[in-house]
Amino acid sequence: MFSVRQRISNITQPRNGLISVKLFHERKIVDDGIYIDLPSGTQQLVGLCVDYLTRLSGGVDKNEAFSVPLLGASMVGESEKAQHLIELINVSLDKETIISAYRLCGYDVAVRRSVTLFKPVDEIQIDENLISSIRILVQRTTQFLTGVGGITDSGVTFEGGYNKIISTGDCDFLTHDTLWDLKVSQDKKLRSQYTLQLAIYYLLGLRSIHHDRFKKIKKLGIINPLTLKTFIVNLTDIPKERLLTVALQVIGYDIKNHQLTGTNEAILADAKRACTFYFTDFDPRSYEDGIYDITLDDYCTYYKTLFPSWNKPKFKYTKSIKFLKHSGFYMFVSVSSKNVYSCLDGGRIYHLIKPLSYYYDNLPAYCYQVLKLFKPYWDALFTIANKLKTVPLSQEFEKQRYLEGKKDESELSNSFQDYLKFRNAIGRFQGNVHGFIIDLDFFNHLYVNPLDGSVHAYCADNMKSRNVYKSPETLIKKNLPSLYPGFKKLLNIGELPLLENASCSLITTSNHKSTPAISSEDAESIHMKGTDIYSASSKLYKLQRIYQYHLVVKWYSEIMESIKRLNER
Repeated sequence: MFSVRQRISNITQPRNGLISVKLFHERKIVDDGIYIDLPSGTQQLVGLCVDYLTRLSGGVDKNEAFSVPLLGASMVGESEKAQHLIELINVSLDKETIISAYRLCGYDVAVRRSVTLFKPVDEIQIDENLISSIRILVQRTTQFLTGVGGITDSGVTFEGGYNKIISTGDCDFLTHDTLWDLKVSQDKKLRSQYTLQLAIYYLLGLRSIHHDRFKKIKKLGIINPLTLKTFIVNLTDIPKERLLTVALQVIGYDIKNHQLTGTNEAILADAKRACTFYFTDFDPRSYEDGIYDITLDDYCTYYKTLFPSWNKPKFKYTKSIKFLKHSGFYMFVSVSSKNVYSCLDGGRIYHLIKPLSYYYDNLPAYCYQVLKLFKPYWDALFTIANKLKTVPLSQEFEKQRYLEGKKDESELSNSFQDYLKFRNAIGRFQGNVHGFIIDLDFFNHLYVNPLDGSVHAYCADNMKSRNVYKSPETLIKKNLPSLYPGFKKLLNIGELPLLENASCSLITTSNHKSTPAISSEDAESIHMKGTDIYSASSKLYKLQRIYQYHLVVKWYSEIMESIKRLNER
C-alpha cells in the first residue's frame, strides 16, 4: 500500500523521534576543503545520481545500479533513449558519464511517484559546476564507505518482509556490519524521519529473504557527503521496546506464535484512515481519448502527484467523477447526487452548464486557443523565473552579515560555511510563477503586465496593499541586497528577457488598472491599495495549468467566444 517514505509521512513521532536522534553520534567525514553549493531545486536529482554512481563505483553492474530509472524509462516509453544514456556511463566519473547519469535519473520519478510527473530528460540542465559537484560528492561517499570496509550490498529490497501496509522501499548501502542511508541535503541536524527510516529498513530486512545479511548488522548510519557528516548508532543502544513499537505500530506486523509476521488489520485500518485515500495506479497517459468513469481515489492519486502538499478535502458535493481526455488534454468533472456537473480543481468545483459531450468535443480547441494567446507570455515568465533561480547569494555580503557583532575576521570559522549553506537554502530567489506574478520570496514579487509586457516590482505583507518600486533592480537592491550583484550581472549580459509578442488578455476585467510607472524624480516606491491584480492573476493561474499540465481546472466561456469571433471573420 505504502512506500517506506509514504508511511513515515503519516506517522506522528514524539519529540526527538521514535528512534531518538540523540542516540546517534555525529562524526565528520575527512574535509577536502571544497565547498559545494547546489543550485536550488537540484538536491533530489543530485542525491539519486550520487547514490547510483556510488553503487557503480562500488562494483555494481551499471544496469543494476540504475535499475530504477531504467524501469521508469520503460514506463514512459523511452527505453531506447535510456539505453543510449546507460551506454555512455562508466566508472571513470568523466563529464559524459555524469551528464548521462544525471539525465537518466530523471526517469526515477515515474517509478517512485508517478509517470504524470515525468518531464523529458533532454530538458534537464547540468552545467560544469554541477558536474564537478556530483563528482566530488560521489568521491566523498565512495572514499568514506571504502574506509569502513567497503560496500557489501546496495539497493536491497525486502521481499518477504513487506506486508499490506509497507509494500515498497529499498535501502541504499550495506557494509559488513552497518546499514547506511545516503542523504544529500543542507540539513545541519539529524531528522527523526531519517532515523525512523533506518529502523524500518532494518526490521524489514530481518524478515525478508535477505534476513541472513541483516542479522550481521550491528549499526545504523546516515551519510551526508554535502555537509561532510555521518550519524551512527549501535543497535544495542536503541531500546528494544522502541524497535518493537516501530515493528508493531509503524510497519504494522502482527504477532503469531511469538513471531512478528503479516499485517495487523487494526493498524492497517488506522493507516488507511490517516492516508484518507488509497493510492492507485491511475495514469491519464495510459488512456485513449474518451470520457471515463474513475474513482475518487484515482483523482486524488493524480492530484497528489502534481501537488504533494495537497490534502484531500471532503468532496461533499461529489458523488462520482468523470475523466475527459482529448488530444492530450485532461479535464476532471465532479458529478453530484443531483447529476450536476462541475469542473474539478483539487477540492474546488466550478459548475458546468452544458452537456458533458460539449466539453469533450471542444477540449482541444479550448486548450489550443489558451496556448495561442498566452504561451509566449508564460514562456517569458518561466524564462525569467528560471534565470532568477540561478542567481547566487553574494558571499561578500553574507560574510559581512555573518561578521556583524564579531570583533575581527579571525573569528570566521567553518561555521560560516554552515551559515552559508543555510542562507542558500532559504535566501535564494524562489521563482514560483502563478498568474501574472513571479515570487522573489514571500514578500517580494514581480508583476508582469500581460497587456503591455511591462514588469513591475512590489513588496507586500498582505493582500490589500503593496509598495510598488521604480524597477525590479530598485526593489532587489533595497530588499534583497545579497542577491543584487548576481541579479545585476544577469541584467547586464541580457539574460533576463522581458515579454515579446504580448497577446491581448481575455481575462482582464474592464476596470483593471495597470500599475503606474514611477519617474526618476519620484520616491523609490509608492504605496498602492486594492486587490484587483490578484483576482485577475488568479484567473490566469487556472489557465496556466493547461500550459504546465495540459489540465483544464475551470472553463471560461470567453475563450470559446473568442474562437467563435475568429471563425466568423
